[in-house]
Amino acid sequence: MGALRKLTNGRDRDGTLWYKREWDNGADDYEAANTTFCILENAMTKAAPDFSYAEEGYPPESAYRLPNLELIPVSKHVNGLAIDIDIEWDRIGGASTQFLNNLLKSFGLKRTQKDEAWHLELFL
Repeated sequence: MGALRKLTNGRDRDGTLWYKREWDNGADDYEAANTTFCILENAMTKAAPDFSYAEEGYPPESAYRLPNLELIPVSKHVNGLAIDIDIEWDRIGGASTQFLNNLLKSFGLKRTQKDEAWHLELFL
C-alpha cells in the first residue's frame, strides 16, 4: 500500500491510475494492495481477462517501475532473451517430446515455463 500512496495523484510515470484516496481501506504501508477491493478491481481493468502473473518491463532502479516493487523480476522479453511464439505443437509430435526439445536446443532455445508452451528463452 505504501508504494501506491507515494504515487503523485495516484498515477505512475506512464500516467496509469493505480490509486485514489477514497479506495484506501486504511491498511498499513506493508500490506498488499490487492486486499483493497477498489484497488484490485481497478488493476483488473488493466490486465488480461485471466489476470495472470507478469514480470516487470523496467529495471529495479527505474522510477517508471513504481508502484511495482523491486522484487518483481524483469522480463527476459525486455532484453531480447525470450520470445512467445505460436506453434501447432501437436503437428510436430507434441510440446513435450524429446525431438522437440532437441530441435529447440539446436536453435539455442529452451522452454522454461511448464504451463506456457509458447514461451521460449535463449540458452545462456
